[in-house]
Amino acid sequence: LRDLQRAAMLFRESSADGFVPSMHALGLLLVNYPEIGRSHQEALHALCDAASAGMWKSSVILGLLARDGKWMPKDPAVAYFYLRVAESQGGSSATQVVENEIDKLSKLLHPDQFIQIDEHARTWARMHNVSLIRIYRNRGKQKHFPLYGQVTAIDGVHAGALMPSRPPAASKQNYSDLAATPNCSAINLAQNDVVTRSVYGTQID
Repeated sequence: LRDLQRAAMLFRESSADGFVPSMHALGLLLVNYPEIGRSHQEALHALCDAASAGMWKSSVILGLLARDGKWMPKDPAVAYFYLRVAESQGGSSATQVVENEIDKLSKLLHPDQFIQIDEHARTWARMHNVSLIRIYRNRGKQKHFPLYGQVTAIDGVHAGALMPSRPPAASKQNYSDLAATPNCSAINLAQNDVVTRSVYGTQID
């Protein structure tokens, strides 16, 4: 238990520093070991922040929590939405994980209902079409190199491209929360935030 508590502490620190995989890892850890969490909301917020930053596995977990009614109302429509978002975020890797569950949930919904949810999920995915690996938020003096972020490399190559912290206005995107879904806090990226982007569809355990 002490090791798990220490892991949670480290994930919290890394999450606070903007490292998106740690947000996912913290949420997953607290779902599996709720006794070490500060509250159920801590796990939900961590997962929602990671999902809003493009972490498809966090979207899967949120979908399963909604399916089972754990820490949020049991709602097949919300569960279906999260899993559709995960599929859009993760591509074929996510589809292999969620397709059976999506099929089961779709049978619980009216055809017009899941068609509408599908469109909403696609719209959300278009607004969040780049997965983030790290978010640097400028808070005065910063310990980190403040001008660039590193893009996660493809196929395990440890040499990613660099992205400027303030991209041209035409390339800026609005990263909002999971609209119309419960318990999700927004990630509002300020103009002076430094964003590190991962390759779309890259699986991060």
